[in-house]
Amino acid sequence: MRVLEPAETAPLLGQTFSVVLQYWDSLEQASQTKAAEMIKELFEKKIDAIKESLDTLPSLAAIPTLAPFEERLKAMRTLEIRDHYHLLARRCRHENVSVVEQALTELSGFLKKHQDFIHTAAINEQPDVVVPELIRTLLDVIIAFKDSNSSSKPRIEHLCAKCLGLIGAVDPNRVEAPRDKRDMMVLHNFTRADESIAFVIFFLEERLVKAFLSATDTKAQGFLAFGMQELLKFIDVESTVILRSRHDGPAHVAQTGQQRWDSFSQTAKSILAPFLRSKYTLQINNSVQPCSYPIFSLKITHRAWLTKWLLDLLSRSTGDNAENIFTVCKSIVKGQDTSISMFLLPYVTLNVIIGGTDLDRENIVKELHAVLAPVPKNPLEKPMARENLRQCSDVGTPFSTRATNGRH
Repeated sequence: MRVLEPAETAPLLGQTFSVVLQYWDSLEQASQTKAAEMIKELFEKKIDAIKESLDTLPSLAAIPTLAPFEERLKAMRTLEIRDHYHLLARRCRHENVSVVEQALTELSGFLKKHQDFIHTAAINEQPDVVVPELIRTLLDVIIAFKDSNSSSKPRIEHLCAKCLGLIGAVDPNRVEAPRDKRDMMVLHNFTRADESIAFVIFFLEERLVKAFLSATDTKAQGFLAFGMQELLKFIDVESTVILRSRHDGPAHVAQTGQQRWDSFSQTAKSILAPFLRSKYTLQINNSVQPCSYPIFSLKITHRAWLTKWLLDLLSRSTGDNAENIFTVCKSIVKGQDTSISMFLLPYVTLNVIIGGTDLDRENIVKELHAVLAPVPKNPLEKPMARENLRQCSDVGTPFSTRATNGRH
């Protein structure tokens, strides 16, 4: 924190404060003192970054030692009840698990204290937007963590259920909470440069940045950092953004690169910016062992099956753009959240179906048949086997709902 610029510090403050709050009671006295000194130094030397990230900072009121800093945060916020609910909902949508858990804890307490506001807002002739926002946020959090291996998953699910219970039953005819879902359509099988660049921008924004923020394993973060660095090179942002900052280079190149860079959200920019100049390398063998199809069986876990099948398909991708993108992806799918693999699988499968060999297509059909074929009842008596089959079947069924390709 001491060596980072304010713009680089701000995105980390919410996560830092949340971790301190989450583990405060388990820290020894000396560690608590150091944590308090760190927060004091942040308020003294990084106050601009704190002001910039107020929306993501948790309340420090639960820790008496940090109460003076909470008073300073309150003075900077001055929020109405409705604004406080909006702020808590925004923090619940954060990518980092510690930030989400702390926000849910605060939300449950705030709902208890101001439950009458929510109930009145829900029954008004024109229901307040804060009610569907909270409901949609809580449901999205449950979905986001349903396949997570985080130790916080049970607590997060419990807190979401508790908050939904405090909100209470609402009239679905009056309060609607539709899910906002962004999709990426690939219509030309990665043969067009503009479409391939749009895919990479979407992949970085919607998957890799979020996975990087939520990762608790430094090794996993390292692989993601390498992947983001290489994909930024692919979309030609690295050179163009740097050239513009130095006021040199061809004008048309700078404009194109800047437009691509500007398409990222502010959060994504703050995470991706260090990787414009980073020099990560991998010292691993990136080759993939040939698979014997079908890969699926009741003895293999959902994660292991998904990773093994995806890696084999990534190694069979066709076309220059697809090969450049998916070669990078081979380096980052292992050991990551399955959301990355789930996102990539439909796109690379369609790429291989369209541009691959007859044997490739036969193997894909064989794999889907293995996953979706009826299974005798006895092997499914164990709950883990049933859940494993359900997860794999969910992957094998709806490719058409996740990616669309214009060639057949």
